[in-house]
Amino acid sequence: MALLWFTIAALIGSFILRRAEKYGLVLVSIIYFLALLRCVLPLDFSESVVIRSEKIYPMLRDLFSVQIYGSITVSGCLLALWGIGAVIRLFQLFLKLIWQVKFLHGVPYEAPDSEVFSLLDKVCDELGYHGRFKLTTSSRPSTANQAGFLKPHILLSADMSSFQKQDICNIFRHEMCHFLGGDLWIKMGVQMMSCLLWWNPVVPLLNRSITQLLELRCDKRACKGLSSAEQLGYLDSLLRFIKGAEMESSHLALSYLGNLQDSEITQRFLLVLQDRPLIGARSRFQFWGSCVICLTMFLASYAVILQPGGFPPPVEDGHAITAWTPENAYILQRQDGTLVVYYNGIAYDAPVTEDMLDAEPFSSLPLILERKDER
Repeated sequence: MALLWFTIAALIGSFILRRAEKYGLVLVSIIYFLALLRCVLPLDFSESVVIRSEKIYPMLRDLFSVQIYGSITVSGCLLALWGIGAVIRLFQLFLKLIWQVKFLHGVPYEAPDSEVFSLLDKVCDELGYHGRFKLTTSSRPSTANQAGFLKPHILLSADMSSFQKQDICNIFRHEMCHFLGGDLWIKMGVQMMSCLLWWNPVVPLLNRSITQLLELRCDKRACKGLSSAEQLGYLDSLLRFIKGAEMESSHLALSYLGNLQDSEITQRFLLVLQDRPLIGARSRFQFWGSCVICLTMFLASYAVILQPGGFPPPVEDGHAITAWTPENAYILQRQDGTLVVYYNGIAYDAPVTEDMLDAEPFSSLPLILERKDER
């Protein structure tokens, strides 16, 4: 149920993200947060409504229990495949991080001009960041990248002759907003979850949507407090920044070039030019109403459980009974009044009382009276 609701919420979030100009970014962020929270909290409650399946679920259960070789079943093979795929993906992500660290320490650095340092220091003051930062330049990347987890580490291209001072400030503003928003941590967490859910077809869409959401949020934060002319200047710098990124792929495993499709770039520009708040709803009433609906759906997702119809609850002696159906089980009432359940021709030793006949699965089983032997 957790995976099912996570998939549904991820699809809804992607749908609303494409219309972020109307619904806003905060609502999309809430949907994705609740989707990830639902995935990591797979809780079942006894008060939940059970949706029983007497054909499909038992058929799948029987299929997964088929023995392929010895005690190895289909479900065991699928779990092994899931685990092997997750380990491989996590190992690949670990190698990317190692590769990034080696790249950051291995590129031929050039000392930035003191004027460039002063521009970054100015941007940090404007954004309210007064901590330490690291700025390096290299001839290898043609664009700027932010690669710091605990402190901002901005790698700037040494060839900045085509950029004016304001362009460099806009680039620094963009990368610093990524750091202050904790986007690298968010992206790392999403990638780790993607490694565990690599088999889910919605995961690539989720990764792309999260990347676009982080870029949209970063642009809005970077342009907050800027005049209309300064926002146009920011977009002009960003356009040149993106064009430079199209020339080559990033050397960093976790960069913030964003998605480079025309529709997604256009959305970034439109959201900035709209000059609307992060909430972006037509009114506070609509926004909070949407949040209440999302939270209600999140709580309601725990109220329903998919479960096969032939799966009875545990009995008093602690035994678990599986797959009692009218086709393979019946209740025999002996002459002394005692009730015995026969499953596949074998008497079950768990006690059955008349009160239990009104509840599933006993109510659906045929009741047979024992005849007296007249010999």
